[in-house]
Amino acid sequence: MHSASVQGALAMRERFGHSVLTVQVPHTAEGRSEMLAERLPRGAEVAVLDSTLGLANGAGEVRETPDGPVKVRQAVTVRGSCDALRGLGLQCPSGESALAVRLSEDTPVLRALLPASVTQVGVS
Repeated sequence: MHSASVQGALAMRERFGHSVLTVQVPHTAEGRSEMLAERLPRGAEVAVLDSTLGLANGAGEVRETPDGPVKVRQAVTVRGSCDALRGLGLQCPSGESALAVRLSEDTPVLRALLPASVTQVGVS
């Protein structure tokens, strides 16, 4: 009950006025995330943060390819209902195209969830 993750969750709720549950799901198990979302309490909102790298590894990494090492930078896209996006301090984009949003003091929940090296997210 006193683990760092529990203390972090309590601090998030105190700071932002609502709870945030984060679950990392490998791309190979995306169907399971839908099952999890269906089991959340009534009124819960779901936003998906899709990252080219794990959310804890924001600095990027070097991956070996047949053409040699390639530096991979992290890109994050946030998808969700308008209510879920507003809960993260984001505006709901109009139309089909994704919005590029710079993280700032207007997006404190995302700033708390993402590594400091992530400065911009796509929103759809």
